Amino acid sequence: MPDTKQERIRSELFSGRRTLVMLVLAASDLASVLLAMLLAFQLRHLLVPYIGGQVRWDLFLPTLALTLSCVFGVFLLSGLYRSFGQTGVEEFRRIISSLVIGYGILALLVYFQKSGENVSRSVFFIGWACSCATTVLFRFSIRNRAALLTWWAIPVVVAGPHAAAIPVCAQLARN
Repeated sequence: MPDTKQERIRSELFSGRRTLVMLVLAASDLASVLLAMLLAFQLRHLLVPYIGGQVRWDLFLPTLALTLSCVFGVFLLSGLYRSFGQTGVEEFRRIISSLVIGYGILALLVYFQKSGENVSRSVFFIGWACSCATTVLFRFSIRNRAALLTWWAIPVVVAGPHAAAIPVCAQLARN
């Protein structure tokens, strides 16, 4: 079957749509981890009078950059930027396991660089916990709102008896 001009145009549009969805999800993930780490830093800073120690921006910023890199790399490798094909439960599971792996890699990097004294353990653990919460919230909020947009979804045709098609269409609309 020859490849028609119309099919090529559809393929290019679908590819562009997929790229746009991936960019939106990646931006959301980076923003959520950034917010989580900033929140962790701020919480630890507020606790300094009570538990002592110090937290410094000049030591925190390299760790922040490394955190974003580790998490983004693991998310990319684990398939979290596919625009479709996974249920909410599967996506939740992948997000949490990817954050565990990403922060684990970060911990190993900090350990092997022997810069552990420059990284606050409480910022690290609070950041991980906040990242779990913010990433899931951001991801599901984006998917929920974006599902209302025509460029986000993949067009589907449901074929079959009317009575059987109605619940299938309702299920597709909910997901």
